[in-house]
Amino acid sequence: MNHEQVRRKIIEGHLLIGFLLVFAYSFSLHAQSKTDSTERVHFWANLGFGAASRGLAANGSINIQYSQLLFTIHSSSDSKFFGESLGNYGMLIGITNRASRFHYSFSAGIASVQRGESKYLDPIRYTSRRVGFPLEAQIFIRPTHFFGVGICAFLVLSQLGNMVGFTISVQLGSLM
Repeated sequence: MNHEQVRRKIIEGHLLIGFLLVFAYSFSLHAQSKTDSTERVHFWANLGFGAASRGLAANGSINIQYSQLLFTIHSSSDSKFFGESLGNYGMLIGITNRASRFHYSFSAGIASVQRGESKYLDPIRYTSRRVGFPLEAQIFIRPTHFFGVGICAFLVLSQLGNMVGFTISVQLGSLM
């Protein structure tokens, strides 16, 4: 992938995330007028970094919660410095507790898993792609209505290799 293609993919990703946040926010406003605070739609983004089976882990997601259902668009990576890397993008559905200061959830879904390699400071070149099955658990403490900090653990099963990792993550959004 050349620099222009990478830039285009980043812009497309930001546009998708922006669209999802606007959609979730407008749905949240409509739901607030009809239900109590535990039945509202909540949405947030996670971003975290940590350790994985190959070395470094990164995890990001957009989450939409209604009651005890959680819908997630998820991305995670498991990579060595200047070596093999596995990355995935997927959609998950799961269960969670009702919106409160303490949050936990468990989700499963389907993903596109890519294997790639990087040398020195070159960008990762992905060489193969397969379907994978991600599992994710989140445990967070939410000191405010819009910020949380916690741990995300993930496992992705695929023919290209399994990914296991955890990240120290932050949440930003409509949490309670």
